[in-house]
Amino acid sequence: MLGVELSVGSVSNLEGEMSDALAPATAEALAYETGFAQGREGGRAARAWL
Repeated sequence: MLGVELSVGSVSNLEGEMSDALAPATAEALAYETGFAQGREGGRAARAWL
């Protein structure tokens, strides 16, 4: 697309590196995630996440 050649293996390796780099931030965000009831679905409040 931009004239940069990448192999499938390179893309997979970069994906792994990004996943590892973002793991601490993801864990921190999950610790603060809160759920709440919103609207009605089949007579019950649906769960929503913030």
